Amino acid sequence: MDSNTDSAQPPQPPGPPGPPEGPELPALPDDLAGLAAVVDELADQDLDRLSDRVRAERVQGLRWLVDRLEGQWLKELAGVDARGAAGADQDQHAGSTAGWLRNRLRMGAGAARDAVRTARALFCGPVHQTAQALTDGVLSPAHARVLAQGTRQLPDRVVMEAEPVLLETAARVDPPRLRQAVGYLLQVADPDGADAARERRHARRGLWLSPTLDGMVAVDGLLEAEAGHTVLAALEPMARPADADDPRHGGQRTADALTELCRRSLEGGRLPTTGGVRRPAAGDGGSGRSAGPSGGGGWGAGLGRAPGCGGVSAVGL
Repeated sequence: MDSNTDSAQPPQPPGPPGPPEGPELPALPDDLAGLAAVVDELADQDLDRLSDRVRAERVQGLRWLVDRLEGQWLKELAGVDARGAAGADQDQHAGSTAGWLRNRLRMGAGAARDAVRTARALFCGPVHQTAQALTDGVLSPAHARVLAQGTRQLPDRVVMEAEPVLLETAARVDPPRLRQAVGYLLQVADPDGADAARERRHARRGLWLSPTLDGMVAVDGLLEAEAGHTVLAALEPMARPADADDPRHGGQRTADALTELCRRSLEGGRLPTTGGVRRPAAGDGGSGRSAGPSGGGGWGAGLGRAPGCGGVSAVGL
């Protein structure tokens, strides 16, 4: 027998594909390399061995550290922007700092522009105390962004006089309520400009409901601040997870909460009538009642049911 035939091996199938290549990692200076090593140690810890108290404390502590790092990042971003150093990491000159962030960090266009505007307002504008509070960990990036961007249309003198009061307010309220306080300052300091901005926001509001080809309804829209907070406050109690085993993700819980809120309003009989008759909730056969996914009570009672879309045209409210 031909020895060549004996020794011939059948072709081997190709092996499984390897993991996808990750993004190019930046070259880190020594101080940031040390920080990265600490993060690696955190990632390797066995969290299941920690008590609930310790884990809760770590969540708060890590958030504080992340906020401080965000402040430091904005500070250094402002420096790169002021020096025109965007692109220097590749010995190039970037057309804009925001474009450089998009290319190197894969940030969205809106997020990149927002970051550059915030960095400039904080570290190159009159809100020096706000910038210091951010890097010291006293103020969150969300609060600092509200103060920096909300006051940029005001004269520097007005901003510096109001900044201590705004910082005191920021220590007690969340960013949406802080935005309301900044809006009050704008109304007092520049009533004409505040009225014009309010009118622009009012004209942009809208809610659009459009049926899809598979019978669902696509929802898109933009609400003014007060209206948005009202909707969020109404949805939040019903959008919470029912328990630790609730399989729905956040978007599904919000969709279910909106459906349930509308269903309860229809059943309550307090809505205006349509053609003299109150419309029943779609799909309830006029009874105004529906069963959850399991046909009974529990977290899903009245939830998880898509609204009826038959004959509905795109609506602009």
